[in-house]
Amino acid sequence: MLVLVGGTAGNVASGSLTTRGHQVRGLGCDISKLDENLRDKLEHGIINAVNGAAEMLLDAHFILLRAAQRADVRRFIAATWNYDWRRIQLGDQESYDLKIPFHNHVELTSSMKPTYILSGVLAEVLLSVPGHGDFSPKNHVIRDPEGKSFEVWGTRREIWHWTTQRHAADFAADIVRKDETVEGGFCTVNLGENTLEEIAQVYEAVKGRKVQINKRGAVDELRERALRAWKDGARQRFWEYIGWFYQLHTVGRNYVLSSLDND
Repeated sequence: MLVLVGGTAGNVASGSLTTRGHQVRGLGCDISKLDENLRDKLEHGIINAVNGAAEMLLDAHFILLRAAQRADVRRFIAATWNYDWRRIQLGDQESYDLKIPFHNHVELTSSMKPTYILSGVLAEVLLSVPGHGDFSPKNHVIRDPEGKSFEVWGTRREIWHWTTQRHAADFAADIVRKDETVEGGFCTVNLGENTLEEIAQVYEAVKGRKVQINKRGAVDELRERALRAWKDGARQRFWEYIGWFYQLHTVGRNYVLSSLDND
């Protein structure tokens, strides 16, 4: 199968597709960022990219979808790989506000039936691995890579659904070749479900480094801080406060995954 990957120099998809025998065409802004072994397997490199920027997740997403529709492409994996934003409302979390209108507008205006993969938080993002965003306390999220600590809100018993980026790519590569993918819809998968304390214990065992658990407070206090940051912030700079809401909606179980399709 010939598969177009938007953002092919990023962290998800292309390698998993080529190892399964697919031909891959890539959209990327800089081919030098692409692994040399993978670069030789791509059929073409075209300038553009799909990343976390608001313009790319909505505007560019529509451009790709309309182009796919004109070309009579029948399998379209949308840029998702996150928690279940169907369970929240527009305005609850800005980073998901870009996905909700895309889904609604496609249903209203297009014959295309995209597939949306819901896979929880990416493990590399959760653990603040370099090059995978900054999910650290300075952005009001979880792991401090310098102090080797976890900032935990709630009871410590809350479950986080997670998937590694390699497995997210593998899920996408397997899903795109299924016959039922032409009908679109939602596919809910993950690699693990653990509390932050359990994740910290595994990290300690693998890395041989002690992880300090800093218990911050109850969900009500977390909600208060999130809403205060939202009120004092600016929506066009939502990345400055969105970390509060990732924690709030996960700890509050507002968009956690259910009814997994892993099989």
